[in-house]
Amino acid sequence: MLLWEDGSREVRKVREGNRTREEGGMKKRVAYLETSFVSYLSGWVSEDEKVARDQSATRRWWKEEGTKWHCVVSEPVLVEAMAGDPEAVARRMEVLEGVEVLKTTEEARKLADALVQAHALPEKARTDALHVALAAMRGADLLLTWNCRHIANSSMVTKIAVTLDRLGYRCPDLATPAQRLEERIDHVERNP
Repeated sequence: MLLWEDGSREVRKVREGNRTREEGGMKKRVAYLETSFVSYLSGWVSEDEKVARDQSATRRWWKEEGTKWHCVVSEPVLVEAMAGDPEAVARRMEVLEGVEVLKTTEEARKLADALVQAHALPEKARTDALHVALAAMRGADLLLTWNCRHIANSSMVTKIAVTLDRLGYRCPDLATPAQRLEERIDHVERNP
C-alpha cells in the first residue's frame, strides 16, 4: 500500500519489471546511466588524479561492459547533460545518441517524493531521488553513477532498497563503474 503526500492510498502489485530486453536475439539486462556517468565518460581527462582514475574506470566499463547491457537514461539526465559548456554538451549528447530515454511521469515524481519522505534520500537530493525512482520503475538491474554522496552511498543504499521494496519496486544495484569492474574481477578470480 502506498500513502501519497495528499493522504490518498493506492494498492500496487510488486512489479516483476521488464528486467531484460531482447536485442538482436540476445537478452540484455538494463543499466540506468546517471548524469555523472555520462559526464565522466565524455569529459576531457581531468588533471585531478582521483577524477582521472574514475573517468578511466567509466571508459573501461563502457568499452568492456556497455554493449552487454541495454543502457537507458532519463529526461533529468538529458536536462543535466545539456547544461554548461557547449563543447562538453556536444560530447555528452554524442554519447547519449541512440540511448533509450525514460519519460518523467507523475508516478515517478510520487515515487521520488516517497523516497525523500521516508528519509531514504535527503530533501536537497530530490533529483537524485528521481533518478533512483525512474531506474526502479523501468526495472533496471543497475544504476551507474559517480554520485557517492546520495546514490552509490553504502550508508544510504539499504534505506533506499527497503523503501523501494516497501513501495513495490526492486532496487537496482546502485554502484560506480569501478565497483562493478572490481566485482567482475573478483568473480573471475573466484570462479576460474
